[in-house]
Amino acid sequence: MKSSIDERRHGLRTEGLVTSANSFGMKVGTGLGSAMVGWILALGKYDAAAASQAQTALNSMVWLQIGVPLLLSLGLAALLAFWDMEKQMKASEK
Repeated sequence: MKSSIDERRHGLRTEGLVTSANSFGMKVGTGLGSAMVGWILALGKYDAAAASQAQTALNSMVWLQIGVPLLLSLGLAALLAFWDMEKQMKASEK
């Protein structure tokens, strides 16, 4: 979608740039997401060698499975509520 808008506005095809930006964003997101799991487990004092985990470690696991996805989904829903694609498409036709 972004590349077709740019092509209409400027006459340039940007599929390669859009694809590489997407790939870079996915790699950064995957790295940060994996690191965030470790950080939250460390904050909960998770011990991999323990026979049973402390309540804080269990709470951090619940937070990772329910809290984080819920917050991210709500944030994305809020962003989408303000994104007016119709307005962008009309602006690109000018």
